[in-house]
Amino acid sequence: MAWGFPDSAGPGLGAAQERELVDMAREATAEGSKTFFLATRFMGQAEAEAVWSVYFWCRDLDEVADGAGFSSPKDRATELERRKALLARAFSSTGDVRPEGKVWKDDSGLASALSLGLAAQRFRLEVEPFQDMIDGMLMDVQAEAKGQQVLYATADELDVYCYRVAGTVGLMTLPVVAQGLDTKDPELRARAKALGEAFQLTNILRDVGEDLRLRGRVYLPQETLDRFGVSVDDLQRMAKGETPLSDNYKSLLRHEIQRNLERYTVGESGIPMLPWTMRFPVRVALELYREILVSIEEKSGLDNLSKRAFVGTLEKISLLPGILLRALFAVR
Repeated sequence: MAWGFPDSAGPGLGAAQERELVDMAREATAEGSKTFFLATRFMGQAEAEAVWSVYFWCRDLDEVADGAGFSSPKDRATELERRKALLARAFSSTGDVRPEGKVWKDDSGLASALSLGLAAQRFRLEVEPFQDMIDGMLMDVQAEAKGQQVLYATADELDVYCYRVAGTVGLMTLPVVAQGLDTKDPELRARAKALGEAFQLTNILRDVGEDLRLRGRVYLPQETLDRFGVSVDDLQRMAKGETPLSDNYKSLLRHEIQRNLERYTVGESGIPMLPWTMRFPVRVALELYREILVSIEEKSGLDNLSKRAFVGTLEKISLLPGILLRALFAVR
């Protein structure tokens, strides 16, 4: 069935074009996150394609927030507002989209919205988490426009950001991974939200050095830096290797890792609530991503300023049997 935005012109999306959109989403996921892509390989085809489409849309939005191809925060904010309009069309459309082929292929925002629309139609995705994510990306852009290097003053502000840019992903994908369940169940939603937030906190901890060097951004809250006696100048000197990692910074990281692990614990408690077929892929994503924290602490010696922690392919493969056992035998 062809699908699309009702006010466009030209031929509708046929099966070949829909397949091309799915392939674009698949490639975006495979290139952007090997861990999440691996997790989707244990899903049914329709479910995997829906998750790829969600990832494609989120990843493309993140590129806008990070400034790819945009000269100023104002330009990025304008583009994010355009994405809001595309999102509304994707979720309200009941007719055919008829874009010229070259138009949507050359417009990643339109392509990702079209791909997302296919998933939304099949699994009845909720639009609100996607709207919230755009608002989260705007938080980044607005903070940068104000010249802020430390983007968030408090842990509470960072938590709001983490919900908007990642807790939302748990809610976006809930209709896919929790088919047959009441996706309005507050307990189920809280666990899905916590897992998404856990992933984002891991990203933040993994990328402290990279965000500082490449984007001039610090996501660690100012109140946390102050509490542990760490300044932005300290971070920059340690990142450049001018001074060794301080005990204060190591203590800060241990604190943030523990905060992150608490989110994973909440998210993990939701896995036994899921259908049997989804417990393993969700647990794969959770445990392999959580392993990044182990890499930061044990393999990198808490140096996330000059190193970027990761979990290698062979290590991921070695962890899968244990993950399968925990998926099969975990109970509520």
